[in-house]
Amino acid sequence: MSSGHGEHGSKEKQTADIWYKFFCSGMILVYALFLFMITQCHLDFSSSEASLDSFLCFVYGIAALASLAIGVLVSLIGLEHARKIKAAQNFYLIIISLFFLGLAAIVVFKILPHI
Repeated sequence: MSSGHGEHGSKEKQTADIWYKFFCSGMILVYALFLFMITQCHLDFSSSEASLDSFLCFVYGIAALASLAIGVLVSLIGLEHARKIKAAQNFYLIIISLFFLGLAAIVVFKILPHI
């Protein structure tokens, strides 16, 4: 009798792990979209159209930082959940690495050339 309860709890934990992975994957895609949008905008305040583009660049940056924070937080929660159920943790480590690699790429290729 007790094995049925253990299997049910294990199945719920595996389902939660799948949802964490699904949400982390979605957040990395949203983050990648905002990073792409940042690479397409230019900071220029010479005209009203250029100022609007600069403002959008600022909005994309804020949105990218928000998705970075949410994505890393959920990835860390998923990583701890994977440790708790003794599941593979590589997925979460790769996702966290991708979040920070994207941030580093924007800093190196978009911000540093202007300094």
